[in-house]
This record gives sequence, structure tokens and C-alpha cells, in this order.
Amino acid sequence: MESWLLRTKYLLGEEALVRLQSMRVMICGVGGVGGMALEVLVRSGVGSFVLIDCDVFHPTNLNRQILATSLVIGKAKVMVAEQRVKEINPKAEVFPLHAFVDASVEKIIREYDPDFVIDAIDSLNPKVQLISTLVRMGKPFVSSMGAAARFDATAFRRGTLDEVKGCPLARKVKQRLRRLGVAVERVPVVYSKELVYQGQGIGERVYEPNAYDRGRERIPRGSLATTVMVAGLLCAESAIVWGVERGDSVFVSAVERNVDL
Repeated sequence: MESWLLRTKYLLGEEALVRLQSMRVMICGVGGVGGMALEVLVRSGVGSFVLIDCDVFHPTNLNRQILATSLVIGKAKVMVAEQRVKEINPKAEVFPLHAFVDASVEKIIREYDPDFVIDAIDSLNPKVQLISTLVRMGKPFVSSMGAAARFDATAFRRGTLDEVKGCPLARKVKQRLRRLGVAVERVPVVYSKELVYQGQGIGERVYEPNAYDRGRERIPRGSLATTVMVAGLLCAESAIVWGVERGDSVFVSAVERNVDL
């Protein structure tokens, strides 16, 4: 047992830790939410990662994305993420895919066969494509709903998509998934109970190019590191709970009892 993982073993137990070390997690989108989820999972001992993102770091990412620094502006997010993982755990396995999530994502999932998938995509079409594919394939996953335009970090929860109210992104995702015949009450999500009102946190319309030639006009919403990172933490928690739930874990039993750790 490596010494840097001893605190994890003391809490979860050796059997649970071994499960995490043998686990492969795919993270789609390694920006604010996905980057934080990655940070937590590698520090928790997860041994293998598939990282998908088509974007590069922009100066606007500095206020909320844990992987963003002034030294990586213009660099591909997945390559920076791979380096970060290796700096924490040189033995970790990382597959960085500088790619756009579209219909080809099923081929990627079949090729890399992750145990668990985190959807941290903030664009509607790729998000719906990924969720519907994961549901159809029967892959365990969690999807992050909107984290921008919120102030209350304590309002974030793990639940199912049908529970989400007042989230513009979740509303559109639900509509699209229902058209595809996906039962939204079976879609696991991280979401905020804080309502987002029309016009809240809206910025000026900007064109955001990326290195995968999928530039588009977007209306950005204001966001803080507090809420974005909490969403990432809860996505990571979902992966950890799934990874050790069949073991004798104090962590899992505490989560099930809603006990604060």
C-alpha cells in the first residue's frame, strides 16, 4: 500500500480502496465541473481515466476551473488534465481524447470500456447525445446539470433528472430525452435546488472558438468557483460510491444514512 493512500484506506477500508484503484472513469468535459471531479478521483485512488474535451483553456476559465492557470492558456484541456493526474499519481493510466462528443461517443465507450462515466458537458446537443447513449448501453453514470448563475453552494444535491426544477439546462435536457424515449426519472444527476430566474447572470453574447473547429456563439452565464467545484465534488462522490458500494465501506453506509462525514 502506497503511503499517500493511507488516509483513504483508513476511511474506506482496504477492499474498497482496491476497487477504486482498479476502476476506470470516463470524464466528458474537463472544465470547471469535470476538472474538479478529476482532481478528487485521482486523489481518492482511482487508477484509470478516459478524458474527453474538445476545448483549450481561455483566460475566462481562470475564475472557476481548477486546472486553469495563466501558464496553460491556449493549451488543450485534456493534455493539461493528463499532466495534472500524472503529477499526483504517476502510476495512473490516462487516455486524453481531444474530441467532440457526438454520435461517435458510443464507439469510444465500447473501445475504452469505462466502469463509470461523468457527464460534465455544458452544451445541450452533446450532453443529450451522451446521456441517451449511456442509458441505452446500460453504463453507470452521473450527469451534471447547470452550475452557473448560482450563489448557494449548499443547494447542490445528488438525485434524478425528474427532481430538478428551475434549471434552464435541465429543462431542455429533459425535453430532448423524453422525445428520445429516455425515462428521465432514471437519469442520475447532480443539480442545484437554487432557482435560476430569467436573465440571471447573463453576459454578452460572444463567439467562442475551440481547437476542434466547433466554434459557436454562446451567451455565457456568470459563475463562481464555489458552486462549480461543489458540483464537481458531488459528481466525484457519485463515482466513488458506485465504485465501492459492494464493499464493506463506512463511507457508503454514511452517505446512505445522510450522515455528514
